[in-house]
Amino acid sequence: MKTRLSSIFLFLLILSAPAFAGKIDSLTKIISTASEDTAKVSLLNQLSKSYFATDPDKAIEIGKEAQALAEKLKYKPALAIALKQIGIGYYMQGKYLETLDYWEQSLQVFEELDDKNGQSNILNNIGSVYYDQLDFEKALDHYLQALRLAELTREKLRMASVIGNIGNVYANKEKRTTWDKAIEYYKSGLNIGIELKTNSALKCPPEDANQIIGTMTVGIGEVYMNKGDYKSALDYFEQSLKVYEGTEAAPYSLNDIGKIYTLQNQPEKAIEYHQKAYDQAISMDLQLDMAQSLIGLAKAKEVQGNLKEAVKNYLDAEKISAEVGFQDELKFSYEGLAKSYSKIPDYQKAFKYQSLLSTLKDSLYNIATDKKVASLQFDFDISKKQGQIDLLTKDQALKEADLRRQKIIKNATIGGLAVVLLFLLVVFRQKEKDY
Repeated sequence: MKTRLSSIFLFLLILSAPAFAGKIDSLTKIISTASEDTAKVSLLNQLSKSYFATDPDKAIEIGKEAQALAEKLKYKPALAIALKQIGIGYYMQGKYLETLDYWEQSLQVFEELDDKNGQSNILNNIGSVYYDQLDFEKALDHYLQALRLAELTREKLRMASVIGNIGNVYANKEKRTTWDKAIEYYKSGLNIGIELKTNSALKCPPEDANQIIGTMTVGIGEVYMNKGDYKSALDYFEQSLKVYEGTEAAPYSLNDIGKIYTLQNQPEKAIEYHQKAYDQAISMDLQLDMAQSLIGLAKAKEVQGNLKEAVKNYLDAEKISAEVGFQDELKFSYEGLAKSYSKIPDYQKAFKYQSLLSTLKDSLYNIATDKKVASLQFDFDISKKQGQIDLLTKDQALKEADLRRQKIIKNATIGGLAVVLLFLLVVFRQKEKDY
């Protein structure tokens, strides 16, 4: 099950960093004349953040510059952030081994500083790497560690993000035995979101609280939809729409509501919501939401029996999906076209799209296989890296043992010489007495 929670990690990266779009030039100018001090490190970290989405290579480059200066100045708080920034840059590129390397270094510095918020942030991020690699056990382990620390510091926004990530693990396992657990976590996150919105003492920006509320209600709604509880699903989708209204997330909720009405055999209501989603997606140039809205419209029109209009919508969705590379949406378009043409009937076109669907499924299967192989390679690389660390640790232990042995021998030699000198001194003095 694909939920909007899949984006919560990146969303919270954005929450943790102010938007610097349009400020890059001014920051660059200030940095170019700044002294080599702690203020410059902070400016470099800010500039690195501004490149996350647009130019990860640049984010990494500037992050490493901040790292070098922070190390030179022995400024650990900024060093921990710089290491985190570099890791984010690599994460955006899908380079998970490098990501983990820098985030583990960042975590170590945050631990040295006893910065529990920083530790929670990094542990949550590391959990997302393992989640992407389908290693749900390690993901949950890191999420739970992050949650414990967030609870200690009472950092509500961080708690909500971690809880959402945990719920996402249970929701996406696609097993009924885990769906109830997913709902439990989402509802816990929802309660925190409501508290963030209603408790002014927490000083949470309304848009951040609304994003948490919307994300959690969408997650809950999609679990209920998969369980076949359409009434509950609709209730939560409508809640999400209230907080998402006017934002780029609104078309997603509108499409979810449309899906429910299609499933309940109410195509007219479904078309109403999918059309709203499509219109809003066009106004904000949201290509993915446009494709999903068109597919929703087509499915509702299929239920109506309006096959020609359904075909038109599927073809429009196919065009967008093929141009941008939305594989799932392309698959749904081919499925719909093959099915609709077979009902019209136009068996030649039905065969054409069934063939395209089969080819795409083979491709998707290969992609899934490649991802599993990549996951295995990732595990192998991690094990290899750990083996190298263990070897270095062992070598270091041997060196330390050798140094201790040499020190013992040295001390013993010095002690032995001291005894001999003392004996000679006693003998010498005894001979003086004899004379």
